[in-house]
Amino acid sequence: MSLIISQSPKYFAPCEHPVLGEEGKLQTHLFDGQFKRLKTSQIQQLNEDIAAGKCTDAQLLERVMVGWRGVENLSGPMPFTPENFALAEEEMPGLKQAFVRGYIASTSPTASAHLLEKNS
Repeated sequence: MSLIISQSPKYFAPCEHPVLGEEGKLQTHLFDGQFKRLKTSQIQQLNEDIAAGKCTDAQLLERVMVGWRGVENLSGPMPFTPENFALAEEEMPGLKQAFVRGYIASTSPTASAHLLEKNS
């Protein structure tokens, strides 16, 4: 496959969120976050802000997250809105961090482990 320099302004990246199920067994939920495609300089600045503690998880997602897929409630798929994100995070503690992990891994797999460890 050829390398295409011009890419779409947003993309989906896989995310996972482990949750203790009703039977006491860990279940890993898989879904996708949709993120803005940043330029290299923007990613570097964002990584510096994260490493310096100048960017919280919530601030990171406000800057880069634009959608999701595979997130549902009992009625079916939930559209991505700030209100639905807040509701999902309230119901599923740690969901925000799952999106952060997915985003960081999608921008720099080699740097993601270091940044996540430092930001924890």
